[in-house]
Amino acid sequence: MTRALLVHSPLVGPSTMAFLGEALVAQGWSTTVPDLRSGVTTVDAFLELAAASSPGPGVVLVGHSRAGAFLPALAALTGAVGSVFVDAVVPNGDESTSPPIRSLGFVDRLPLTDGRLPPWHEWWPAEVIEEGIPDPAQRGAVVADIPAVPRAFYDTAVQVPQGWWSRPCAYLQLCEAYDEDADRATGWGWPMARLDGGHLDVVNTADLVAAEVVRLVARLGL
Repeated sequence: MTRALLVHSPLVGPSTMAFLGEALVAQGWSTTVPDLRSGVTTVDAFLELAAASSPGPGVVLVGHSRAGAFLPALAALTGAVGSVFVDAVVPNGDESTSPPIRSLGFVDRLPLTDGRLPPWHEWWPAEVIEEGIPDPAQRGAVVADIPAVPRAFYDTAVQVPQGWWSRPCAYLQLCEAYDEDADRATGWGWPMARLDGGHLDVVNTADLVAAEVVRLVARLGL
């Protein structure tokens, strides 16, 4: 049985991965979907909490969105046999990766409360989130556990192991916003798949995403 550790973005909570976790269980996998919000204080704390949540050696990592920046280091810490990046940040080679926010200029225009950013869903007009997760119950679950991340979390880069990209990795693209990351994965010869949908389809169409993740892991020979 494939054992998977599902890693949510530090900007959101575990509900973004819970639906995918259930869908992978239906595919015959064993899944762990940890709540990593208490680790969103420093890069090291986030990695340590994620590693401590692993079910053990031989695990497959599945990371979504900004969690991708942490997967190479987390794979080394956990002894993971492979990683699947789902519409996720892909670090650029051996370069350390700024914690996963595309534009710090945008972030620095957001109002702070006690040094913390607003919850991620408040960064956008309400209709953006409604369109991103149309089902009210699912949207409510996701919004309810979105944390207020300390701005200081983004002051430290995530270190990556040398040559990490040559280890078993695969990429599943869900939306055009991650074209650059998908192209990087393609350039390294990773198994690739694309679904024509939205970034939050790990929630909306978790069964379809799960099926592609299973196929990608099979292509990795794991």
